[in-house]
Amino acid sequence: MSQSEQTSKSEKATLSDLFRRCEAAYQNADDREMQNAVTQLFDFISQQEIDKPAAKSIELSAEAEALLERQDWEAALQAYMSACDHAQNLDSPGMEYKAYSDLSQFYTFVGDHELAVTASLSSLEAARRCGNEIVVLMALYNYSACLLSAGLISEALPFCDEMVTSCSSKGLKGLSVARALTMRARCYAMLGAITQAERDLQAAWPHLEPARGMHVAAGLQACLASWWETRARLKAAKEEYDEAVEAWQNAVEHRRLVCAAPQITGPFKIARLANTLSDLGTALSVIDDTEGAAAALSECDTLRRQIHQPV
Repeated sequence: MSQSEQTSKSEKATLSDLFRRCEAAYQNADDREMQNAVTQLFDFISQQEIDKPAAKSIELSAEAEALLERQDWEAALQAYMSACDHAQNLDSPGMEYKAYSDLSQFYTFVGDHELAVTASLSSLEAARRCGNEIVVLMALYNYSACLLSAGLISEALPFCDEMVTSCSSKGLKGLSVARALTMRARCYAMLGAITQAERDLQAAWPHLEPARGMHVAAGLQACLASWWETRARLKAAKEEYDEAVEAWQNAVEHRRLVCAAPQITGPFKIARLANTLSDLGTALSVIDDTEGAAAALSECDTLRRQIHQPV
């Protein structure tokens, strides 16, 4: 075997090891390990001579994040779009998946849900070309969420079904299964299919409950928040308003834990907490808790002013 062939084989082994680390961290809801593994993966790619241009995509993504922190929305959008264009020109599906995923979250943040759907679909298409099942699941989750936010509920259901079926066929457990079932439950709830939504929430809970004390695991806490938000909507649909309020309160606490996680930066997590507080305020108004409603809505407004959310 030539030296170049040996080097190529070594590089493939390293990439495979790093992808496995990413998958294990995702399954275990270990956000810090996930961040470390992804950083090392990008560093490894950027150090390979053949992939030197990939470093530019990483730089553009980092620039977009920095501009987001400075609340320069227009410049951040341009950086996100440049990262997408660069990744596409590289013919790098992994980079393309990440760039379009980031862009879709930005569009969701600024309230442009139609463009968020378009960007998240591009991310999903790139993820499928990657051939990595965890990446595909994350892209399916993001695309489903964007469709639901855009009010395209029926369109989202097949992709939610694909997530659940994929988890089952591959024998996945833990957070992957919980995220898939919770997203489909949210979709069913928006369709008014209460029984199906309750069934999926019930099936998701055993994958979440044993680890719910892992306060630093932002991915897990975000999924728990989504679980309680969906339960709140189901309770309200059944006119069980006191239980709906309790569920919204639990969702808020999990959103607070996500906001407190140091490994997750940027305004998106604060915007999600503000949205949940707004829903809590509405639910408290229904049960005539005017003081509680005012406090929740006031905090919501304060957070939105803090991040200057352009919606």
